[in-house]
Amino acid sequence: MSGLIMDASEIIATLKGATDIAKVVIGASGTLDKVDLKLRLADLMGELATARTQAADLEDTIRCLSEDLAEARKKLNFAGTMQYEAPYYFNVASGQRDGPYCPTCWEGHVKLAIHLYEWSRGSWVCNACGKAVADANDIDEIQIRGG
Repeated sequence: MSGLIMDASEIIATLKGATDIAKVVIGASGTLDKVDLKLRLADLMGELATARTQAADLEDTIRCLSEDLAEARKKLNFAGTMQYEAPYYFNVASGQRDGPYCPTCWEGHVKLAIHLYEWSRGSWVCNACGKAVADANDIDEIQIRGG
């Protein structure tokens, strides 16, 4: 957030500089010779171009932050619909049960929701962390070799 404030402050400072140049040009338009007037107008155009670039950078930063916020909200909503049913997690959004999800990845790796894949009947494996989990009737977790 402080980056946004700095970006906005830079734009304001640049526009203030442009305004000061414009005031000098307007106030002294009768006393400035043609070369000096062109030099001041060139400075003004440079300041305005800088402000435009800074504004575009700020707009891009705001867009990125908006996308990040939307993704965070989506993850938060998703996290609120995760339900633990030993030994797995299931997502129960909209009344539908989706999963199973890896308990190791969900609980230990920044709430990553990794679908488990059926390795054999009653045994599931996570392709991300290599953890294998047996169905509830055999709760022992097995570490897959090489996973």
